[in-house]
Amino acid sequence: MQMDFNRVLIVEDSKAMCAAVASALQTEHGYLCDIAYSFNEAKLLLQEHADKYFASLLDLNLPDAPNGEVVDIVLKESIPAVIFTANINAETREKFWSKGVVDYVLKEGFHNISYITAVINRLDLNRHTKILVVDDNKSSSTQLKQLLEIHQFQVFIADNGKHALDLYNAIPNISLVITDSNMPEMGGIVLVKEIRKLAPKEKTSIIGVSGIADSHQSALFIKSGADSFLHKPLVPEEFYSVVNSSLQNQEAINKLKKLNEEKNRFLAIAAHDVRSPLSGISSLCELMLSNPQDMNIEFIQVISDTTHQVTKLINDLLDVSVIESGKFDIIKTLSSINSIIESRIVLSQASASKKNISINSELGELEPVMCDEARISQLIDNLITNAIKYSKKHSEILISTEMPENGRIIIAVKDYGQGISQERIDTLFEMFKTAGSTPTAGETSTGIGLAIAKKIVDAHGGKIWVDSELEQGSTFYVELPCTLSEQDVFK
Repeated sequence: MQMDFNRVLIVEDSKAMCAAVASALQTEHGYLCDIAYSFNEAKLLLQEHADKYFASLLDLNLPDAPNGEVVDIVLKESIPAVIFTANINAETREKFWSKGVVDYVLKEGFHNISYITAVINRLDLNRHTKILVVDDNKSSSTQLKQLLEIHQFQVFIADNGKHALDLYNAIPNISLVITDSNMPEMGGIVLVKEIRKLAPKEKTSIIGVSGIADSHQSALFIKSGADSFLHKPLVPEEFYSVVNSSLQNQEAINKLKKLNEEKNRFLAIAAHDVRSPLSGISSLCELMLSNPQDMNIEFIQVISDTTHQVTKLINDLLDVSVIESGKFDIIKTLSSINSIIESRIVLSQASASKKNISINSELGELEPVMCDEARISQLIDNLITNAIKYSKKHSEILISTEMPENGRIIIAVKDYGQGISQERIDTLFEMFKTAGSTPTAGETSTGIGLAIAKKIVDAHGGKIWVDSELEQGSTFYVELPCTLSEQDVFK
């Protein structure tokens, strides 16, 4: 059964750890989390919402259930379980593997949170990942199917190579093939070669398996085009590690290829955006030099405006370089968000006036906040520029601020432009991604302004999101904390 919800159950008696894990899952992947601090609280949540969870994170040592009893009630509801424990030995590991848990995470500190989020995210991705198992031994293929379904994969079974090829051609987007070596009609080695004629490694990964104690089997599989090899009988922990590693490598290759394509598109746009204004400056300079007695102030203004345009693009390019290096510096001082917004509105008026767009503000009372004033100014500039770019002529942009009772500042930039489709919203803050709409005055869009905006917000421990409806406009929201930690460098 395929589940499309995004809710995770966390059962852990440490409130600090629960808060840290839930925050990471929400921030990094958008997952909603329900938290239980005891066995009884977990039972109540399962009674009400068992069918809403696609994964769970379970502490084995709860105040009212110190021996991992929570695992049984969660697995009874067919919810994938990741166990969280301070100590694990061979006996405990075997006990819970036999129950069908997904993985275990040791309580060694908050640094393990990144592993937890990776495991939960892997389960989410697996729900849409198709795997073809090829084995003429029904008992073996059934075991593989059970192991894979624990991790939420969509599994298809073939009993020989010929059957596997038929299924591979009939079922779209098979990400992984796991094939035995010795089968009637067509063996595993031949099957690997045939699949490689149809699909490169970035489309379909292949893992060979064999119960024959032959040291040459693994080499034959790899040389024929397989990505990895495992000996039977399979050890679940090793099996899952190899499966996940194969899929992660495939996803990383595809991500790099896609990023490279987007960069090439971006560079083409950037080159055009630099070349065109420079050509205009060159032409105006030649005209002025041909008649130096007739210095036209309008020409000088155009040159000045164009220079600022090119400088902004180059600064954005430099920011992309800094972001991709893994370090994004912020220098915090006590600043007024409202004052920053007011100054950026003044500087944006000239650009907005070219399309007869009015920029209005409704700024609430805010306390001063520790922030990087230059970066927050850049953030506001990017949001206003984006609003102007996609707003219709003779329309309005409204910028507002407020500080709700949760002690966080909310900035909203609302336009009445073309709006953004949900499909585009999902990737809007990624590097080189655009809103998809055409700017209303022929402006170009490189797809880096909003990505930089998100990095600035992330560096300040905040959140950024958008509400939009096609043909009705968009509202970009930024939430910033009023107090920040001592961390000055975002990585």
